[in-house]
Amino acid sequence: MEPEKNGNHYFQSPGLILFIIKWKLPLFIITVIAVIGAFVFSGPYFITPKFKSTVIFFPSSTNSISRALLSEGNQPSQDILAFGEEEQAEQMLQILFSDDIRDEIIARYNLMQHYDIDTTAPFPKTRLYRKFNQNINFERTEYMSVKIEVLDADAKTAANIANDIAALVDSAKTRMQRERATVGLKIVQNEYRQQLETIRKIEGDLDSVRKKGVFDFKTQAVILNEEQSTASSLFQNQTAALTVLEKYKPADDTSVINTRARVKGAAAQVQYVNTKLKELAQYGGVNLTQMENLELEQKRLSILKEKCDNARIDAEQVFPYKFTVNRATPAERKAYPVRWLIVLVTGLTAFSISLILLLTLENFRYFKHLNNNH
Repeated sequence: MEPEKNGNHYFQSPGLILFIIKWKLPLFIITVIAVIGAFVFSGPYFITPKFKSTVIFFPSSTNSISRALLSEGNQPSQDILAFGEEEQAEQMLQILFSDDIRDEIIARYNLMQHYDIDTTAPFPKTRLYRKFNQNINFERTEYMSVKIEVLDADAKTAANIANDIAALVDSAKTRMQRERATVGLKIVQNEYRQQLETIRKIEGDLDSVRKKGVFDFKTQAVILNEEQSTASSLFQNQTAALTVLEKYKPADDTSVINTRARVKGAAAQVQYVNTKLKELAQYGGVNLTQMENLELEQKRLSILKEKCDNARIDAEQVFPYKFTVNRATPAERKAYPVRWLIVLVTGLTAFSISLILLLTLENFRYFKHLNNNH
């Protein structure tokens, strides 16, 4: 029965317990040594404690300031108070991972020196970037917000870095959008200036026609036709009256003289109106066409003016693109390393490994004993 006791029997629960009791002193000593070692080597002398600071914010759904605030009529507008969704959160993460933000933080806090990177050793930037990625983390939460976590040996520095990174998000996005908005503004401004020149040319053509006496074709046509009708009717009436008077009265009669003068005046008026109608017929088409063109071009100018104003706002104004939920504050307790967890895991690991080694040794003796008996 002795071989069974010293062999596979130990892998059964009662046998394992008996085995642990049998080897309790070595197991206890090894576990205690491991726990003490873990406690010592996880201390600040060997592992630099780090404090964690966190910033949480929601991206906004607004990209264009002018579209959000100044859209009119049937143009779709954006709600400046609406939180962004997955797409906007992913865009923010891409901005956070950009080289511009990383390099700005590195320069602002002199992280090469702060992380004790030896600049004379090979690949200092590679080691700096690796250290940066170890201490600074960006992630999207399940609620579509974005979280910035910063670990640092100095609690205040960790909080400052986290808050500065959050602020740089707006700066980076503003810079990227301003580059495009500035180009767009120049294009719209150029179109606006060209449109002004087009309108000036049309107005110059209209001035030339107005000098010919044609100001408003439609209005003048109505007025001149009425005047022509009135003048022709007056001429005919006065001519008929003069014919009657000349038949019955002498030529030097006052009524004949006056009527003859009225006939002459009516004839002059008819001639004047006819002359004006000929001028209107000659230049009226040009006037009408240019007036319609001017109206259309002025409407286009108004649209370009609105676009120009909107593009100027997008190119010049600064607008926050996030809703900050939590700003980073200096932590009071260190977040790394978690000594109790290190000690616990080390103790359990040491105990387990020791137990496995002792079981292996015991089984080795058991099989060696069997071989010697045979």
